[in-house]
Amino acid sequence: MNVLMYIDGGSRGNPGPAAGGVVILDTDGVPLLEAGYWFGRKTNNQAEYGALLRGLDEALARDVTDIHIRSDSELLVRQLNGDYRVKSEVIVPLFNQARTTLEKFKRWKAEHVPRAMNARADELANLSMDASADVVESDWPKAAQPAPKSATATVAPKPAPAAQKAAKPAPAANILVKCNRAPAPGSCPAHCKKNAAYVFNSTLPAGLCLEPARSVLDAVVARSTKDVPCPKSGCGAVFSITPDEAED
Repeated sequence: MNVLMYIDGGSRGNPGPAAGGVVILDTDGVPLLEAGYWFGRKTNNQAEYGALLRGLDEALARDVTDIHIRSDSELLVRQLNGDYRVKSEVIVPLFNQARTTLEKFKRWKAEHVPRAMNARADELANLSMDASADVVESDWPKAAQPAPKSATATVAPKPAPAAQKAAKPAPAANILVKCNRAPAPGSCPAHCKKNAAYVFNSTLPAGLCLEPARSVLDAVVARSTKDVPCPKSGCGAVFSITPDEAED
């Protein structure tokens, strides 16, 4: 599998409370992972490498073979590409670990990009620093992957399509969906405001972008009350679900 990965790391103080942000996208631009990782007290450069290493591990866990890495840290990118020597004794083991991990991929590329192109990874790093903990905002495909089969495992037969359809609960009438966090400016054509409400029933509501509508619909059908983030990279919108709530 071929993916694009954005990474960013930072600390509030150098050293100080530090975290890294990782965004992994498939070839269609659909997020496979959007997460912030808490590192504790580290330097900026340690956090940049920490984000890289966590991202590479997550990519390998998804059977990625080709990875295109984008970072706004010119130092990290040039070090990975062999343009700069690694002089810091603290960074040398992180660099060596990164190069060893990169050898597990069939192909890899590291590219320096402006900070404006790396806004989502930066946002995730800051969310993790705010929480002093890991923050996973979307992890869709990994959650949907089947458990690995052992050599002695018995594979259950797949249910017929008709049986699958019958087992799926029907959406209740007038399920209320609210936008708890507005999208980032310019991230989508139908920019919903915070607290904007949408009613799902037998039809989809107007004014909601396709990306969040697709994810929200699954939660509506399942009558889930778990918040749903928009899967579009760079958006950041979050929606809440209120089952069985009537709207006039």
